[in-house]
Amino acid sequence: MPMLVLQSLHNYLAQVLSPPSIHTALLVTPEGALVSYASQLDCENDQGSVSSFGTTPTARAIELTADGHPGQSPDYPAGKRTSSDVAASAPSNSPSPSRATSTVARPTPLTTTTQGELGRVRSKDEVRKVAGLSAEIWAETRGVEGEEGMVESELGRILVVAVEEPREENSGSAEEPLLLLALNGTTDADWDRMSKKARRLAAFLAPSVSKQRGQMQPVSPVSLANGAPKSRTRSAATSPGRAQR
Repeated sequence: MPMLVLQSLHNYLAQVLSPPSIHTALLVTPEGALVSYASQLDCENDQGSVSSFGTTPTARAIELTADGHPGQSPDYPAGKRTSSDVAASAPSNSPSPSRATSTVARPTPLTTTTQGELGRVRSKDEVRKVAGLSAEIWAETRGVEGEEGMVESELGRILVVAVEEPREENSGSAEEPLLLLALNGTTDADWDRMSKKARRLAAFLAPSVSKQRGQMQPVSPVSLANGAPKSRTRSAATSPGRAQR
């Protein structure tokens, strides 16, 4: 049975990028811990990547069994690329197909390397701020079915969705999702496009993530005093910003 490992997560995150407008994709916990990210700020520059496998419980638990979506990855038509293809063809420390800068949260400092001509590179501090702000957005919008967290901040537009399977009607479940998926773009990035990309990838990952609930349990909502920049948050259901711009 194919395994959806950390290297594969990097590849999936990189596939939803559309630089320069949608330039960063992250997987974070509801508490704001960074699990994995991919970032490519400049589509014209060659940016390499390196993989660093974490040893935290969160990182170890991300070695997920992939099923429920055989033969199709989130941004590829059926029959062209599968989760098993990605896992089998992505050796450790090899550049990802999209050439996106990516790394994984771990106890030691994050590691990022580049190759070739380099343009602007996303700083590690910026990525951590986006992770913290994404968790803050979710803390303000969680608990409503179909909710999306949306924010315009000094770091650009951020959209957050839960990586979870649809809940049954009248289930009364108040469990936090295990992981959140956040997309970060420029101030003119299209909200609808960000939403479609985020929801598609979240739905693809959700069955595998749900199987790890016993190993990865959210602890508590993120503190709003985590150093993330101040922002305006709004829900997808009420936000006028969802209109095409």
